[in-house]
Amino acid sequence: MTNLKKPYSKISPIFEHDEVMKNFEPFIINKTIGLRQWPGTIKASIDNHKVMITYKCCKQTLNL
Repeated sequence: MTNLKKPYSKISPIFEHDEVMKNFEPFIINKTIGLRQWPGTIKASIDNHKVMITYKCCKQTLNL
């Protein structure tokens, strides 16, 4: 989970943890932008700038 940074855009999004996620780019499966509710939350978030990044967990990603 991370947050979008300004300027907010879904086309070429900029994340708070963008530098770290560049290392995971070959392993990213899905980026869900504008996520308000996800498993484990009690209430839906008011903030529409949440991003859930799903990536493949393998030996290479553990070493990053």
